[in-house]
Amino acid sequence: MTQSRPPSYYSASVIRESDYPILEGNHRVDVAIVGGGFTGVATAVELSERGYRVAVIEANKIGWGASGRNGGQVTGSLSGEDAMRRQMRRTLGDEAADFVWDLRWRGQRIIRERVEKYAIPCDLKHGHRQRDQPPDV
Repeated sequence: MTQSRPPSYYSASVIRESDYPILEGNHRVDVAIVGGGFTGVATAVELSERGYRVAVIEANKIGWGASGRNGGQVTGSLSGEDAMRRQMRRTLGDEAADFVWDLRWRGQRIIRERVEKYAIPCDLKHGHRQRDQPPDV
């Protein structure tokens, strides 16, 4: 039995709630992922695309926890960017720091490509939603 979603931007703006079957019986998979948040689902998609048999096990609904509560923002920004970038350069060196810094943009590209590839019916936008800005529902 799943719990109702807590009040959040995602709960207020979800286009269509999906119901997935309860996992019953015996199953053979290559990878079992516990948690149907953004990371769990993205990992399942990545592994499935590589030919692995994957099961996602979630106690509630997909995106019920923290992934649903952050509104699914695709920002690419980091808190304290300038200080963080300087620290990475000091710690990792220029080449490694540039690689790590650029990883954040790779995620945005992956999200865009998956939305297109799987024809995901969403209102994909990049950037931050302002706290005092109500969801567009």
